[in-house]
Amino acid sequence: MASLVTTFRSLLVPFCLTTSIAFGQAPLKCGTDAVRQRLIQQDPGMLQRESDLERFVHDYLEAHAGERSVDTVFVIPVVFHILHNNGPENISDEQVRDAVRILNDDYRKLNADTSVIVAGFDTIAGDAGIEFRLATRDNLGQCTNGIQRIRTLKTYQGDDGAKLKPWNHNNYLNIWTCSQMEDGVAGYAYYPSAVSGLQALADGVMILHDYVGSIGTSAPGRSRALTHEIGHYLNLQHTWGNNNDPGVACGDDGVEDTPITKGWTSCVLNAAVCDTAVIENVQNYMDYSYCSVMYTEGQTQRMRAALHSSTGGRSNLWTAENLALTGTDGITDQLCAPNPDMYVDHAYICSGETVSFTDNSNNGDVTFWAWTFADGNPATSTDQDPDVTFTTQGSKDVTLTVSNAQGTNTRTFFAAVHVAAYPEAVGLYDESFDGDANLWAMENPEGNATNWEYVGTVGHNNPGSALLDNYNSFFDINFLGDNNGDQDALVSPVVDLTYISAAKLTFWEAYATQTTNLNDATETLKIYSSINCGETWILRETLEVTDLLTGGATPFYYAPSIWNYHEVSLPSSLSVANARFKFVFTSSALTNNLYLDDINITGLVGVGEIGDVTDFLIAPNPVTNSFTVQYALKGAQQAELEILAADGRVVYSTALEASGQGTLVLDKSALGNVSGLYMVRLITAAGSTTRKLIVQ
Repeated sequence: MASLVTTFRSLLVPFCLTTSIAFGQAPLKCGTDAVRQRLIQQDPGMLQRESDLERFVHDYLEAHAGERSVDTVFVIPVVFHILHNNGPENISDEQVRDAVRILNDDYRKLNADTSVIVAGFDTIAGDAGIEFRLATRDNLGQCTNGIQRIRTLKTYQGDDGAKLKPWNHNNYLNIWTCSQMEDGVAGYAYYPSAVSGLQALADGVMILHDYVGSIGTSAPGRSRALTHEIGHYLNLQHTWGNNNDPGVACGDDGVEDTPITKGWTSCVLNAAVCDTAVIENVQNYMDYSYCSVMYTEGQTQRMRAALHSSTGGRSNLWTAENLALTGTDGITDQLCAPNPDMYVDHAYICSGETVSFTDNSNNGDVTFWAWTFADGNPATSTDQDPDVTFTTQGSKDVTLTVSNAQGTNTRTFFAAVHVAAYPEAVGLYDESFDGDANLWAMENPEGNATNWEYVGTVGHNNPGSALLDNYNSFFDINFLGDNNGDQDALVSPVVDLTYISAAKLTFWEAYATQTTNLNDATETLKIYSSINCGETWILRETLEVTDLLTGGATPFYYAPSIWNYHEVSLPSSLSVANARFKFVFTSSALTNNLYLDDINITGLVGVGEIGDVTDFLIAPNPVTNSFTVQYALKGAQQAELEILAADGRVVYSTALEASGQGTLVLDKSALGNVSGLYMVRLITAAGSTTRKLIVQ
């Protein structure tokens, strides 16, 4: 299975990475020729498909020779997949609609800047007769506004592995927007001849969010990048030919009315280099100049030819049946009620902190918001993006209702905020996952099938551990089940480490991967700490895949028999009342199961003991029935003895005689007959000191 997925991933590489650039920016290039050659090597049938398509285009152009008027407008249904991680890359619906507006102006020659086309080219600037419409029915027939929002860390990846949840390429033009691309490019698209078999899942355009439209995160100077990419999608080459080396050698793009050119990365309007008697079409959308304003008639005919060919599924997009299916025919179009969604700036806070909520609702414009916050202040709000304060401990649910003229929808976000009103554990800590471990929170940012869970059948010493089930979610609903870069976190309860010194975080783990090639195994486990209940985090340790492996490589479900021990030294800055820890696992495309067990915090108890105490002893310890507390103070003074449970509750307290020393005999019934870890604290006016007590 691993070798099969590796083959698929190697096939799904960018075919053409292109961009339109703004004034003053260096051009972002692509690796068209090299990637095309690689695709040809991996898919011998591609050359034949190219040849067949070129023969079809030639015949089409001959049959339509001399045609200049546009008798038929071809409508192409479009869906935008916004890949984001709650950052600026989560572009607005308005920015998407602005991008569609620009596409329609450019492909219908309605753009105002046609007025600056150089003389000679103004008479051959073409109206492609192509219109783009956001779908109003999705691939399941449900109402949509043609904009799908997907929270994913793959927004920083920007390749075929990030093309999540594609809609059928025979029915829609898929456009994915992202934050970053690994090759430092602005976007890429596939020629129709590159699309075959599983490659169809990658068909469409991948483009940076700040090259979409002219508003929001983008700008007018970058707004023609999508026009350029869709030109490739409709079988247009760069004006200098099928490579990514503008300015190197004169070349031809196979279009009769585009002059031979080397290609341009600057706006030299009267350039005539390849033939000094012929001015080159620097203003062409398929060049790299920053002043692109036109397609030629020949290019528009070539694109229309591609729309009549079945290669790549382009000929089905504009059919009456498909326009009705996708809700883009002007008859079956729909307006949708919004779907509620939101995110918070901090999911983990201490009591009394304020959280900012951001509305991320989609699928329709929202005209009314109604929020409900469990134990929040305010408890309700009709603001779009409210701020809320929480003062009581626990995980807080948030309910959001959104409405417009088409309807109302409600969604509850369970455990949206985790509030620590007091430490959930005190002092030395032990989590074996053998029983109730519900104080540990689980983060699954992408909301996919890969998530942490508790299992009672497998463990280090005893049955019971935390499992990140990567194997069963390997073929998730995402593109080809690719888990590459997926992150999942396991977050500890808040621990009071005030009286712990020389502390260490120790744990056991077991892991296997699905590949024998460690170059393909990029998994990591990172351990973070926080001193403010999890509001902010500091990285403490990074374990590479070679540090984690106990099961080697196996293509089967991994259940461990061997475990690795790890320890992380904790600085004195973590001797605070609101410490928290987080384990974050980042998957590769060939990942398998990870198990964590016996997570402990060890160290010396008694940091900052008060000078008034000359002796403070507990015996026996551990205790099974009764125990004795002996103390001696300097001088006669008032003192109090407290015993705290692991969750920070004071379960017993008493005033001590002001005689300077004494003995107190207690039975474990005073603690509710509950076994576990307790902290015994002696308090005077000068301060306090604490001892650990274990009740068996």
